[in-house]
Amino acid sequence: MIPLENLSIGDFGVAKFSEDDRWYRARLIMCEGHNQIKIVFIDFGNIELKSFKEFFPIEKSFVELPAQAIACSLSQVDQTN
Repeated sequence: MIPLENLSIGDFGVAKFSEDDRWYRARLIMCEGHNQIKIVFIDFGNIELKSFKEFFPIEKSFVELPAQAIACSLSQVDQTN
């Protein structure tokens, strides 16, 4: 596979998750320095730093599937306990 070129925030692709070395759908969320990017695995919510050479193109039909992870946060939670 050939890594993606001319990356932009929000681009979709695939990358290997570091814990199981398997391929998952991902989205670019931030560029970190000259050759590192921050991606989120859209079906699980995990975030990792990767080399831009570890982020590969994804077939368009896979991008059209809805993400399985939903970003959320808790509000008005008492953290004193």
